[in-house]
Amino acid sequence: MDDKLYDILDNIVCEFSNNDLVKEYKELNEKIYKEYAHEILMFNSAKEKLEEMKKYSSNLDIYTKDLSEKKEILYSKPLMKRYLELSKLIQKELDLMSNEIAKMYSNKFKEKKVI
Repeated sequence: MDDKLYDILDNIVCEFSNNDLVKEYKELNEKIYKEYAHEILMFNSAKEKLEEMKKYSSNLDIYTKDLSEKKEILYSKPLMKRYLELSKLIQKELDLMSNEIAKMYSNKFKEKKVI
């Protein structure tokens, strides 16, 4: 890709990063790591334990249940709920943007008889 295209993409990324949803998402990310450090640690520990036990055991019910409980605790927190909601909204915006770019360039290629 040439420098011109990189500059255009860089501008798009910068503009998207200044989106209010993205700003709120970043702020929530920091708050979550501060306020829910213990819950995150417990969730990650349960996740690691399950992965480790997959190597040695076929009966993973206890570890799966523990991970599920830790996930429920973490994901039921108010800030975490909002964080996950924002994540979905941001992903939808990215998907729409990607589809618009693909459609725009597909039409341009067809006009120029490239495809």
